[in-house]
Amino acid sequence: DDLKCILKAADKYGFAGLKAEADKWYVKATKLSVKNVVDELLYADGNGHVAMKEAAIKFIVENAEDVLSSDSYDELHKSKRLIKEVMSAMRQKWKPLIQISL
Repeated sequence: DDLKCILKAADKYGFAGLKAEADKWYVKATKLSVKNVVDELLYADGNGHVAMKEAAIKFIVENAEDVLSSDSYDELHKSKRLIKEVMSAMRQKWKPLIQISL
């Protein structure tokens, strides 16, 4: 919660360096799970927190089976753009395997 307050203050007052640093700490301090990853992704995307957004997408890709079958995944459908970003990240991960099997 403290990090989110720092992030909000950095946004409000235009402290880009503070925002980037707080975003990195936010990623380190936040334990992503199947239950919270979509909420964290939506929050990060909506507030321009690049490091957390990347971490959340990476978590979704690495835990795709569990995340895609979870109730929280339904919330991601609020953003077609984020769905495309997640699918693009999945395609990048699996592209070498798909090419080998063809």
